[in-house]
Amino acid sequence: MEGKRITVVSSTQIPHIVRRVCGQALGCGWGDIRVIKPYIGGGFGNKQEVLYEPLCAWLTRELGGRVVEIELPREEVFQNTRSRHPMSFNVQCAYDDDMNIIARSCECFSNQGGYASHGHALAANAINAFRWAYKDKVGCHTQATIVYTNIPAPGAMRAYGMPQGQFTVECMMDDIARKEGWDPIDFRLKNLMPEGYADPFNGIANHANGFPETLIAGREASGWDEFKAKYKDETGPIRHGIGMSAFVYKTGVYPISLETSTARLVLNQDGTCQLSIGATEIGQGADTVFSQMAAETIGIPTSWMHIVSFQDTDVTPFDTGAYASRQSYVTGHAVKR
Repeated sequence: MEGKRITVVSSTQIPHIVRRVCGQALGCGWGDIRVIKPYIGGGFGNKQEVLYEPLCAWLTRELGGRVVEIELPREEVFQNTRSRHPMSFNVQCAYDDDMNIIARSCECFSNQGGYASHGHALAANAINAFRWAYKDKVGCHTQATIVYTNIPAPGAMRAYGMPQGQFTVECMMDDIARKEGWDPIDFRLKNLMPEGYADPFNGIANHANGFPETLIAGREASGWDEFKAKYKDETGPIRHGIGMSAFVYKTGVYPISLETSTARLVLNQDGTCQLSIGATEIGQGADTVFSQMAAETIGIPTSWMHIVSFQDTDVTPFDTGAYASRQSYVTGHAVKR
């Protein structure tokens, strides 16, 4: 503590949110909390939650402002921080003889452990993933249920429910293609979400579509047709196979939450610039991208752009953080403007 103000140093993806939650937990003004995020990487979504920072801040206040450190042994990391959600799905699909998907349904059950964490939004994202990649002629019904159990609580991990939902829909597509004797790529090409498609549930639109071109290029580069023809009659205990799957992912958290980013750019006397942003660099390359964006917008070499690679909520402009693959798109617009 410095006077009545508390300084919290944390390897976090969301420094400004850490400040707000610490203030709420301690019953003090948010301005009484200062959060410093050093230049340190890692997280993969697991640092998108405020777990130990308020406890550490409370302890230092209880001890008259002395420095307090909370460090977890490996066992507590696995037991008391966040893991990925185990999910199970029940799916149904109606299709016609021309490989057109007519309608689908997906029921998701997500094991949330003992605490809510990001469970509700994450399960919603998983069934979004099931719905998005392919377009139904009639419609798609999805439902997610969160189950609380006596296990360590899962939370926001990389891709935020999308792997579970995508794995499910891709297994379904392969099962149908295998049952009907259809080529898996042809089946997907017939039903891919088209450019301009808007999700009827949340209005998120598909502004660019490289799906068909990617599948066709992959088919040619892998020798897909030749491989399948060569080994189609193969027998015996050892056999050759070739497979594929598709993946769709959105940017940001809208419309579940608002997207807010800020950037500060300072011109130095020698013509170089300092760039400060509230979105954190955790090893994903955000600092490089933002430096390039700012330099290109201004018209100076990237080497003239000096980015501040740590966050300090006393001076760093507000940003909700590094998550949801949002930074290049959302924070990038703030940098460009």
